[in-house]
Amino acid sequence: MAKPIKLDYSRWGLKVVDCQTIEMAVEQSLLKDGIYRIVLGAASIDLLILGARDIRNSKTLVSFSGAVTDRGSKCGPFFSGLTIANDLGLPLIAIADPTVSYNSTLGLGWYAGSHLIPDLPDVIAEYLDRLVVESNCKLTLFGGSGGGFATINILSRLKCGASGLAFNPQTSIGEYYPSAVLDYLEAAFPECYQSVVLSEVGTGRARINAVIEQCDIDHDVTLASISPNKALLYLQNETDWHVQRHLLPFLQADFWTRFSNKAFKNNDRRVVVCLGDWSVGHAALPRDLIVKVISLIARQYEMDSVIRYIDRYSKSGKRFLSSFSVDGAAEEFDLSVSLGKDTVSCFITVDQKLEIDQFAFYLLKNGERINMRWYESNPTAIFEGYTESESFAAVGFVKDHFGSVITKRIDF
Repeated sequence: MAKPIKLDYSRWGLKVVDCQTIEMAVEQSLLKDGIYRIVLGAASIDLLILGARDIRNSKTLVSFSGAVTDRGSKCGPFFSGLTIANDLGLPLIAIADPTVSYNSTLGLGWYAGSHLIPDLPDVIAEYLDRLVVESNCKLTLFGGSGGGFATINILSRLKCGASGLAFNPQTSIGEYYPSAVLDYLEAAFPECYQSVVLSEVGTGRARINAVIEQCDIDHDVTLASISPNKALLYLQNETDWHVQRHLLPFLQADFWTRFSNKAFKNNDRRVVVCLGDWSVGHAALPRDLIVKVISLIARQYEMDSVIRYIDRYSKSGKRFLSSFSVDGAAEEFDLSVSLGKDTVSCFITVDQKLEIDQFAFYLLKNGERINMRWYESNPTAIFEGYTESESFAAVGFVKDHFGSVITKRIDF
């Protein structure tokens, strides 16, 4: 990590209190609004508390920040969720990522820790557990993107009952943009990073994997288990590249059942995943949607009610998002051909309830592909060049909304 920099607490307008232990931080958190620094050697974990005197026996929010843009022009610590808590009239514990705070150029650290605080997720979880024991509050954790990763990671470590909302989260640090991950690793674990560089272990993801392995960073939450006294709602923009790199591995890691047209649940892991067309790509979800969903979760509405609200909010809430791993029936799709004088017409028939709209075809001659029709919504294709004197085959491809593909072949 770079040489510690001076932090600017003045912009938050709150008194700053140093706490030498987690117990002291818990005690102080319940007395008065302020910024409480859990001092751990050369670094601290900074907590911004609003509504301190209302935390006891109350529903309380816990926020984790995503990437800080234009980091070079800003000074930490960085807190989020203040206006959401104000809108909902609920107490807030906003947690700053110390790895970001103590580096003048780093914008994202996933709350995964550093050489100064390698067990950061466990320390945060211990603070929250002790707070619940002391105050009997009901926690709702939330965050987006990198803050979504932290929400899943820390929720899974809590002993106390709690709920979480992660939106457009990363589920594996190593699958994020290589440049951003390398920046984090170099800042957080400089000696480990330099040793890998000197060993000339490739670049990009090869170097990332080497540093992660050597530093023993808890970098992946695809298998995160949410115990029965907790629950997680995972919201994901349909057009975000995170669907392929982060959501799909999360879904493939376990068994899921359909919750609604756009939602899936895993009862063992206490997780519901819901997709929607709320924003384009990796853009943040609409603020009013986030505020309402946090409100429903914090007030312990049943997940059915939360998903019904989300479906009503979505522009295409009734649209069915097919998943072969969940629905299964698509494996029974039919591929047929009709032969003309010198043409081959190919047809795919699939269960209409799955609303599949991505079909592709190959035409093979003597085992070699001679023509193709790439993915589109039309389940038919016509190829020229057929002759009865040679061996032909047609291959049909069906793709679900998550990019999984199944195929069938007919020889003729």
